[in-house]
Amino acid sequence: MLISGLAMIVAVLLWMMTHKETPPRMKTAEDEMPDFKFQLMDGRMMQRADMDGAKYTLIWFFNSECDLCVNEIQALVDSISLLNNCRIVMVSHEDSTKVAGFYERFRLMEYPSISVACVPENYIKDMFKIYVVPTLYVYHPDKRMIKYKPGPVTIHEIIQYLKNNYL
Repeated sequence: MLISGLAMIVAVLLWMMTHKETPPRMKTAEDEMPDFKFQLMDGRMMQRADMDGAKYTLIWFFNSECDLCVNEIQALVDSISLLNNCRIVMVSHEDSTKVAGFYERFRLMEYPSISVACVPENYIKDMFKIYVVPTLYVYHPDKRMIKYKPGPVTIHEIIQYLKNNYL
């Protein structure tokens, strides 16, 4: 009985060691912008091929009920003139009515450099490996990722990062 119990424990431990879930791979500067397709709030489709090769692209995954996201969108709007060399794509997996309310509340349709998309949650998990919001990706005009920041980040940090390194 004791031997069969030990054998069972060893078998379970061996199984657990060989069937571990692989954690998401860390993003590196060599990563390129995925070949995405987003439905924008204004009805247009946006995809990787539409990204202007002369501008930096900030893809910001957000949630309309996230306090940090709400505070940062106001800072983004207030600082938009400092990001005139950037295209900002805001993406949420929330219900489209919530995202539409966020879009209208901050009058984002008035900023040509800001696009807002609503996509299924599994799409952003599979395409961008997003597991936390906010998450920010910054891409060079050549579509090479230059910054990846899961979790809180302020617009002022991103502006400073771009000024110090690229602009």
